[in-house]
Amino acid sequence: MILIVALWTLLFLTVLAVSAGMGTRQKIILLGRLQDRAEVQGALEAGIKKGVSLLMDDLENNQFLYSPDGKQRRHHNPDELSGIRVGDVTVDVVCRQAFGAGGLVREIYGLCDEQGLLNINVADRLVLARLMALVLGIRDDEAQDLADNIVDWRDYGKRQQEGFFSDEYYSQLEHPYEMKETPFERIDELLLVKGITKGIYDALRPFVTVWGDGRVNINTVPGVVLQAFGLDPEVVEKILRAR
Repeated sequence: MILIVALWTLLFLTVLAVSAGMGTRQKIILLGRLQDRAEVQGALEAGIKKGVSLLMDDLENNQFLYSPDGKQRRHHNPDELSGIRVGDVTVDVVCRQAFGAGGLVREIYGLCDEQGLLNINVADRLVLARLMALVLGIRDDEAQDLADNIVDWRDYGKRQQEGFFSDEYYSQLEHPYEMKETPFERIDELLLVKGITKGIYDALRPFVTVWGDGRVNINTVPGVVLQAFGLDPEVVEKILRAR
């Protein structure tokens, strides 16, 4: 009888030890992940602060003028904006930047100038449609549909499309939601708009913004955006060469 009690006691203690060990291991893994996340978050914040510091330093040194040296330092500066070491984490400040007269995109070590992009909150349907056609290489009618969907999403009571193509489309989705009918607050809200797939969003992202008053910085605006505003390709080429 005593032997049986001893065996049961040993079994109970073994199970308890295994459970405690598993619980401790899970807590250690969780703490490790939280620590890793904190380190990554700290590194990201350091990268942002580095970019802000560089920008403010450049503005003050150049008396808030957009000099050629300042342009180089802000938008193509691997010496200061790549390989930023924070603890065990390395951060690069990278911008997907459009270049040339076409829709080509490259990654550079530097800051993105949102003032050089097309503001989807104020651009009209025609400009948006031109941009869609140029960047995505789609037909004019398809580009116009996407432009209409964007404007319908952002503007209250100014519907270009009715019925299935507006309210009913969003209400009939598997996970329905309402049209916002207010300006975009984040650029990734585009993914909520009818017809904007992840592929389309990724293609448009280097050319559009939700910031600014609609005017663009002639020193950084992509050639495709200038064409979307109606400038001839020959004029766009001259502007790009001059700057």
